[in-house]
Amino acid sequence: MSETKTFPMHLHVWESIKDDLHYGAVVEWTKIEELSEIPRLVHNVVNPKFAFFWMQLEERLQSCGFFTTQRGMNERGFRVLHREEIADHVKKKLSQQNRQTKKMVVGMSVIERSGMKSEDEKKLEFMQTKSSFIHEFNQRLLRKRELPDHATASKGFERLLKERRG
Repeated sequence: MSETKTFPMHLHVWESIKDDLHYGAVVEWTKIEELSEIPRLVHNVVNPKFAFFWMQLEERLQSCGFFTTQRGMNERGFRVLHREEIADHVKKKLSQQNRQTKKMVVGMSVIERSGMKSEDEKKLEFMQTKSSFIHEFNQRLLRKRELPDHATASKGFERLLKERRG
């Protein structure tokens, strides 16, 4: 009989593995499946329940400084990145998110607005403009080799917006 778990499963698994984690650690899926009592694969497809659980666990790992990759693991599990790998990993993820934002901006730009209620059209236009600003700001920031001075993030943002305006 398995033990009773009194908190969300990802926290139970975190509590069970945290003492064994270190940068470069490899964690097998079988161990995670055993601790969570959730099978990772069902009919050779990732179980949606496991995928949601993994998303929560990965978020917990990151909040504690452990960034993970499944790359090169051949479906065996995941590896905790070495500290020296994390900056490149984060830059890659931020670039992916920014490409996704750009796709949303482009997608919103081709939506036919005729026949839309004025309120809905304004909401769509607002989100397209907002997403466009986010994409442009992030793109400029990702390209910079030096950040604006460290006074505050908002001052740096204002400075980048001034550059945009000319």
